[in-house]
Amino acid sequence: MAENKNHIPFTITLLVIGWGLLIVVNALRADWSGPTEVPPGGNPSSFLTSGSNAETKTGPLTISNNFFVTGNVNLGSTSIPTSARLVIDPYTNASIDAGSGFIRTGYIAAHDYDVINKAYLYSSLEASSYWILSTSTNSLYPTSTSWKVGIGTTNPGTAKLAVMGGNVGIGTTNPGYRLSLGNPSADSSSSKIAIYEHVGYDNYFYGLGLVGGATETGLAFWGGTEGSAPSSTNVHLFIRRNSGNVGIGTISPGTYKLNVNGTANFANQVTVPTPTVSSSAATKAYVDSSAQSLWVNSGQYLYPTSTSWRVGIGTTSPIAALHIYPRTDTEGVRVVSSNYSPLVIRNSSDEADLFRVNQSGDVTAVTSSATRMRSNNYCDATGANCFDPSGGWSTASYFIGITSSSFNGNQGGYTSAHAKCNEAFSGSHVCNVFEILETIRSGHSADIPVNTIGIWISSGPPGYTANANDCMGYTSAATSDYGAIWVKLSANSDGYGSLRYCNQTSPFACCR
Repeated sequence: MAENKNHIPFTITLLVIGWGLLIVVNALRADWSGPTEVPPGGNPSSFLTSGSNAETKTGPLTISNNFFVTGNVNLGSTSIPTSARLVIDPYTNASIDAGSGFIRTGYIAAHDYDVINKAYLYSSLEASSYWILSTSTNSLYPTSTSWKVGIGTTNPGTAKLAVMGGNVGIGTTNPGYRLSLGNPSADSSSSKIAIYEHVGYDNYFYGLGLVGGATETGLAFWGGTEGSAPSSTNVHLFIRRNSGNVGIGTISPGTYKLNVNGTANFANQVTVPTPTVSSSAATKAYVDSSAQSLWVNSGQYLYPTSTSWRVGIGTTSPIAALHIYPRTDTEGVRVVSSNYSPLVIRNSSDEADLFRVNQSGDVTAVTSSATRMRSNNYCDATGANCFDPSGGWSTASYFIGITSSSFNGNQGGYTSAHAKCNEAFSGSHVCNVFEILETIRSGHSADIPVNTIGIWISSGPPGYTANANDCMGYTSAATSDYGAIWVKLSANSDGYGSLRYCNQTSPFACCR
């Protein structure tokens, strides 16, 4: 009996221990989550409980169904998030990588670091405090028209748009200069700058840009109605690319460095420029002033500024009020007759005629001393049939010049030889020996030019037996025939007659 009493405490102890183990086991079974599949597949490396204790899983966790989080989640850190439901510690440079997808939110951003959606972006840009994006007009502009925009600088200064440290391209994505316009061959509008001015009810257009063809391209400034193209009628200024020639009022300056289509006016200058070299441009006022210092144009009258001046035509040393020194191959004075007398000489009081040539060619000396009128050479209208009243009214002509070309003795006869002189001096002929001597006798030896080879003259038949009869009447160029020449070796001599072979060339001496 006593032995049975000793087993009672032991039994009670075993029951208490067994009961405690049962309670612990049931408590543990309540917190464990069993395996998803029959071992060995699908068993987790460690059990996840539903308790409040922190648990860690070292391997990847895959959830193939819905995943719900009622608390806060922290990715990349073990700290409990307090600022948001989801806190992400960035991995390298990114917190979330959506790949080819996107992140969607309907939250309206309130803080500077909030993520925004498309609707917020559009509404913000369209009503931005800095920029306005107008989808109706496809335009982007600063909110205030008084703002200045700086690109490459934080201080645009006084510029509305300042671009610093780079090139600007208009119509091109590869500008090579501070400002580059696009290729005009690809887009004609990209090579021009338009300036509009609204005046009244019309829009006036001014353009600046490259115009013209491949070789005639130039920089033009033109104006007109809106959108008008440059043309020869509306271009104000044009500079040709190849030559740099400038056209004002024209797009074709040609070979001129400056070509003005219109009148150049210097009237608005404070001081009229004075030309310093022969190529300088002068104003009308300067030219008029210079001309008026020499000549006066008063109504129908033109006369030198000073009545004491002498006017020379063909000479720089006039010795008379009007001194005409004609060239040897031109007339000195030609007066074309009309219904009035072309030449009148009057007395000192301009009251009576002294000499008059009327429109018919009649000459009248109307003074009491008219018999004193004389001349050493009177000729008819053709310059032929001349006579010299001072020599007893004998017919004579005088030396007038030589032909510009040289000829041999064969000219087809006297007629053809005389024609050579008539071509050089109208009404003249080949001088004969008598006319040369009369020229020297009358004091005009200086009119005969100096020569060393002689000039052809006519001598008629020879005074001895020889073939020296003017190269057989100017029909022979043989070395066996001779012609008469006049030789003058110096200006101080009168010269002398001689003979020359007819095959040699000399000018003809001409008399009239």
